[in-house]
Amino acid sequence: MNWVSLLPNERAAELVVPLATAFAGTVDAVAPRSSKWGDFRPAHDGKPARIRVNRDLPPDAFLLTLLHELAHAHVDAAWLARRAAFSGGLSPLKQLTSVLRGRPARPAKPAPHGSEWQAAYRAVVTPFLTEGVFQPGVARVLEKSLRKPKASCGADPALLQVLRPKTTERPHVRDLPEGSAFRLVSGRSFVKGPRRRTRIACTEVGSGRTFAVHPLAEVVWTDAPLPAPTPAAPEIHLHP
Repeated sequence: MNWVSLLPNERAAELVVPLATAFAGTVDAVAPRSSKWGDFRPAHDGKPARIRVNRDLPPDAFLLTLLHELAHAHVDAAWLARRAAFSGGLSPLKQLTSVLRGRPARPAKPAPHGSEWQAAYRAVVTPFLTEGVFQPGVARVLEKSLRKPKASCGADPALLQVLRPKTTERPHVRDLPEGSAFRLVSGRSFVKGPRRRTRIACTEVGSGRTFAVHPLAEVVWTDAPLPAPTPAAPEIHLHP
């Protein structure tokens, strides 16, 4: 497992490795991506399910992202089991009859970050809080966020700030005016577009493709005049 060394401590490894081992797929630490910290892809076309987490994340952020994706994997596995049980118990004729009577042919697929995922996420994160795996500042904010988990850290500013506090004077994408050209740490260049919920739609220079870039992605170059720096939010200083 090439990612174990990226975890915050040995206790984190003791708790999460069995979960990852039980996952019927692969878990990999991958190159940084500006649009996401991690992702889960169900099995398809004969390929196993997979979880990928950006390897440049701070240890607590890496662990929480992995747990987020493992919760997705749990929900997907539970849904596949329900679907298989339903299909296995009915003949094709009875399945058709069920549809004609207005009943679903098989269990509906859960919403990506609906109640099932929220319950699975709480269940998988809680033992790590109980065991004191996360830094105290992160744990305090994370415990509050579990009351109603967000689809991503980007949708929870307080959690985002303690998981990945700003450590340089580089501006963020959110600091730039729309229409600005900029370059990310990864070396890729974009033109900033409109905000879409928790991400910013940016057009990649060269390819013309549109990517959802995180507002707090760090910028190493821009053609835009930058506003005066604003004081850091109090949550940034929750680390002991």
